Amino acid sequence: SIPMLSIGDVFNEDEILSFNDRIKRGWSVEQALSDVIERLDGPLKREFVKVKNDLRLGIDLGSAFRRMYDRTKISTIYDIANKMALIGEQGVNVVKVFENIEKDILEEEKIRNDVKTLCKFNSTLYYFLLVLPVLILGWVVITNKNILSYVVSDAAFIYAILFAVIYICYALVMRKLVKVIYYER
Repeated sequence: SIPMLSIGDVFNEDEILSFNDRIKRGWSVEQALSDVIERLDGPLKREFVKVKNDLRLGIDLGSAFRRMYDRTKISTIYDIANKMALIGEQGVNVVKVFENIEKDILEEEKIRNDVKTLCKFNSTLYYFLLVLPVLILGWVVITNKNILSYVVSDAAFIYAILFAVIYICYALVMRKLVKVIYYER
């Protein structure tokens, strides 16, 4: 069984540009595929070998990549399979297709990095908003000496419990508000 592969396992930017460059120079898809196979290692190399073998058996390019997607469940491979099917069905310009694939992969990587940055910012914001009420309460206690007389009263225990419940609710609501959910295709 082949382990699931991530986008980083599929292509790095240099491999995309190299593959695209080979197609622009007039190499066949099979030649460019062979070049990629030579430079890869591990399960991804085996997958590309299977694609190359499928092509040798007469399976069209789109179907070969669709079969690779069925085995790996990598969304980028799904996109490549769809675009390869267009090449076979409509005779679309191969160079343009590979340029679009390159742009799509790089754009997806940029979006993924932006989401990571946003998640880090939201995490920092959450912790800041979590500490803010405690800081405000501390400032009120320091600046107003009369407040300490209320702390030692009989109702102080009830106020402390009420404050704790409100604070926990506040923390839960803030957690939901600053949460970023990113769904992979």
